[in-house]
Amino acid sequence: MPYGVAVDAAGNVYVSDYYNHRIQKYTGSGSYVTSWGGYGTGDGQFRYPTGIAVGGEGQVYVADYSNHRIQQFTGSGAFVRKWGRSGTGNGQFRFPRGIAVDGYGEVCVVETGNHRVQKFTGSGSFVTVWGRSGSGEGCFHNPADVSIDDGGWVYVADSGNHRIQIFSTSGDYVNGCGVSGSGAGQLQNPSGLLVDGTGNIFVADYSNNRIQVFGSQVERIEATVDFDPNTLNLKSNGAWVTVSIELPEGYDVGDIERSTIRLHDTVRADEKAKEIGDDDGDGIADLNVKFSRAAVQSILEPAEEVEIVVSGGLSDGTAFVGQDIIRVKG
Repeated sequence: MPYGVAVDAAGNVYVSDYYNHRIQKYTGSGSYVTSWGGYGTGDGQFRYPTGIAVGGEGQVYVADYSNHRIQQFTGSGAFVRKWGRSGTGNGQFRFPRGIAVDGYGEVCVVETGNHRVQKFTGSGSFVTVWGRSGSGEGCFHNPADVSIDDGGWVYVADSGNHRIQIFSTSGDYVNGCGVSGSGAGQLQNPSGLLVDGTGNIFVADYSNNRIQVFGSQVERIEATVDFDPNTLNLKSNGAWVTVSIELPEGYDVGDIERSTIRLHDTVRADEKAKEIGDDDGDGIADLNVKFSRAAVQSILEPAEEVEIVVSGGLSDGTAFVGQDIIRVKG
């Protein structure tokens, strides 16, 4: 029984083959490439693999459901590492089911047995956890799948509660959609979901035998960002680059969650950001944030015009994104 599906940057398709206890890989047109796995508890073996996800560097993560662990592989199936064991503590699992990788390489796992979400680094170090059994906001009943949008918001198919819940990167509840039922916008045991680049949510509505699409549930606003320096020398040895962020009138930069700020969905801002004055004299306060110069330089190529994209979120769940154009010297 094919269970989970993931696609890498080259268009290759990875399928978790639940009852055959293996992963199969295909080209985007469906031609068989390779497979790996087999029933067991050893490295590279599975007991009912469920969720599967592919990271930005092509690494493949598998939720090894009945072994209560996560396994990581190369795109060709070579075992890299594993983490987790049966339990309720941080880094332990009870039936991990859904898995997703965000733009920063962090891995989110939903657990059916522990009714929660855990987040890890790409190498398996524990980052944070949220959720418990229940029906209130931020609670789950047999969560089945997880997806992450371009802004880092985490979407969970809360199967037993017949709904989708949305959280910030740090696990704060933002919004949700769906109630129990069979009508339009109602769900019965949603088992899978995917969020596209505009925030549309595609949901596998399991017991209703259908796919439903919900519009974006996260408010998005356009920010004004100013990158300093306007010319970045890739050979420079400085420690930081600075970006000022200004939000539209009616929004307060003091409400920005510092931990959500990213450059190109990849480089984290230093969280010791502070509100500064009104640099451009328009009566709206700016937030000055710093990014590691080395990290920024590592993702840019020399060009006369390079678009820099900065994104993040506010404490109320509103997402922002802004762009600036700079010159990058080699």
